[in-house]
Amino acid sequence: MVMKDTRQLILAHIQRNPGLAASDLAEHFDLSLGAVRHHLTILERDALIQGDSMRQPIGRPCTVYELTQKGEESFPKQYDRLSNLILDTLKEEQAGSDLRSFLRRVADRLIGQSGLHLNPDASVEQRAEHLTDIMEDEGFSLEWKRAGNELFIIQHTCPYQSVVGNHPEVCQLDEQVIQTVMGEKIKRVEHRSRGDCNCVFSMNLSAGEDSNAEPS
Repeated sequence: MVMKDTRQLILAHIQRNPGLAASDLAEHFDLSLGAVRHHLTILERDALIQGDSMRQPIGRPCTVYELTQKGEESFPKQYDRLSNLILDTLKEEQAGSDLRSFLRRVADRLIGQSGLHLNPDASVEQRAEHLTDIMEDEGFSLEWKRAGNELFIIQHTCPYQSVVGNHPEVCQLDEQVIQTVMGEKIKRVEHRSRGDCNCVFSMNLSAGEDSNAEPS
């Protein structure tokens, strides 16, 4: 076994059997105690595992290990497949308008739980900064730019990119969130699912009829 593979095997074994000591792992993998401790030090340094002291009937306490949240998240998950199945079922059981209404309610809940809200006293720049800061924690990578009377929200990543192909309706979520927080009518002028590098939303900050103008 190469070193990296050994650490992956140790991590998987701790996931299935939390509370193991270095000696348990050395016996299981037929490795020296020093080699196992070396791997555990690296896994702990990378915040994939954490050690806790456990008292023993005889002798000094020993350290036992379990996965951290980061360690759990390092294993492949089937969230994308599950999300597609959930949306497939919703589509089968609800009409299109009901699904859109459902997604709007999801967006409203996301806004409420994330602390996102429209502050009517804040400037548009302050609202954009608030939006980008908090949405980073939800898996979105956003930035904003202002050019004259237009403000652009640029979305570099999409946490549900893997389900958009089958269910483009989910794009309503970010549109609803951005429009609610910004308090302005928005228009998506670039779209990742159509081959653009990013999703870009445009807001015209004047009250004129050209509020949906696209960036040059």
